[in-house]
Amino acid sequence: MLSLTSQEKQVLDFLQNSVIGSYEIKDIANKTKMLNPTVSRAVLKLIKKELVEEIESKEIIIGEKGEQYKQKYLPEQQLYDKIIKIVEIIQQNNKTSIIGIPLKEVKEKINLTHVEFSVALGYLKQKGFIQVGSGMIVLLKKDKLLIPTQNYLYSIFPITRSEEIKKDSELFIYSVESTDDSQTILLQRGILVLAKIKKICLTKKGKEINISKIKSEIQFDVSAPVTLIYPGRRHPYNEVAKIVTKIFLEMGFQEMEGPMVETAFWCMDSMFIPQDHPARDVQDTYFVGKKGGLPDKKLVQEIQEVQENGGNTGSTGYQIPWSKDIASDLILRTHSTATTFRKFYFDKLKDVEKCKYFYIARIFRNEAIDATHLSEFAQVEGFVMADKLTLSHLKGFIKEFYAKLGVTKIKFKPVYNPYTEPSMQAYYYDEKLKKWDALINSGIFRPEALAPYGITKPVIAWGMGFNRLVMLLTKTKDMRDTLGPFCNLDWLRKRKLIEGELGDEN
Repeated sequence: MLSLTSQEKQVLDFLQNSVIGSYEIKDIANKTKMLNPTVSRAVLKLIKKELVEEIESKEIIIGEKGEQYKQKYLPEQQLYDKIIKIVEIIQQNNKTSIIGIPLKEVKEKINLTHVEFSVALGYLKQKGFIQVGSGMIVLLKKDKLLIPTQNYLYSIFPITRSEEIKKDSELFIYSVESTDDSQTILLQRGILVLAKIKKICLTKKGKEINISKIKSEIQFDVSAPVTLIYPGRRHPYNEVAKIVTKIFLEMGFQEMEGPMVETAFWCMDSMFIPQDHPARDVQDTYFVGKKGGLPDKKLVQEIQEVQENGGNTGSTGYQIPWSKDIASDLILRTHSTATTFRKFYFDKLKDVEKCKYFYIARIFRNEAIDATHLSEFAQVEGFVMADKLTLSHLKGFIKEFYAKLGVTKIKFKPVYNPYTEPSMQAYYYDEKLKKWDALINSGIFRPEALAPYGITKPVIAWGMGFNRLVMLLTKTKDMRDTLGPFCNLDWLRKRKLIEGELGDEN
């Protein structure tokens, strides 16, 4: 036996008593004062009971660009009206039949943007309302009428004219011009939009059924689909940052921080990168175009000596003149190691027995953007300072850190860095892609990099690509899928939270 809930009866009763044959769900909700999800559930049940059906149709509606013309005329109508008024004033004052007016004068007297004016002018010229040449507009039609596009739009959406528009056109008694290709023109301009509309209407059975004789249903269908609501949640970058921070804190590290706009001194010179290094080129570095201040003269002098001749480290340095002017250039930091050297100096770490610091930092490089490179990305910086540290300690740290993320298949390869020696790159094996990928760059700071700060203890350090870590933990293959304009919002809403180890699918 057929039974209906009170909500189904309310929807059915509304449709049976309505003059219009079909409605969108939002319109039914609005008319019946019911919530949209409630109406949606009731409609789904009525469809199952073959009392209503969903029909899809294409309708022309006012587009986003057309919203601004709800209380004013289209640009072409405004321009046409203004030209007629200017011509009338000229004729009344000069007692002449001249109908040509300067284009510049019209443009100055009408409140249209450059784009609106150009579109309106082109339309009136194409339709034969005006003629344009040698900086003059000649009016060809003098009738005060609604031009085709305006007339067509008015037939769909009658304009409630603002006081300004009323005053501007109060002397006009419009006749009507034919609509010809106006629909196509307005659709092309985005003023009108062809939209797919889903509406609900009664079936033959729904029209004939007597609601008053139907038994009321009080059961709840817990399997009925409802409108999905997506609550606020952490972005995967914030989620991974939380995981990384937790691991470092558990390993006894402290967090440090530094500015995104740095002087070249802290970002390059302070850490023994030569002033002719390719990374300083405009092709690789974003220059702010201004100068910044340098620290005290003693440190600057020691950095200069180490750069030019190695200072008291036993090194020969780079054997090239060092410039304070180059060092004071302001740049967007190209790596987070600048913060490490700030830490050495401002916290006087030469007197500290041992310390461990990390930093998750945004950095900037003029990179060619692809699946694994962005011009703005993040880096995880860190260092450990203590007596008798070796390359084996550094390898051990890297393995322990990544083991906490489920990455255990790691190998190391020697590389060159200006400020660390020895230096090495760590790679991990991607079981899914069956290939080795870069994981982390690391090394032991050179004496030339540490001497200006009075540090004689060994310092192991690393810089890992945070974005690639996000790719690992979210199981994505392209950085652009997790951040930026190409990121899929639907994926952000529905993706699984990162829990446990890297291989955890829950």
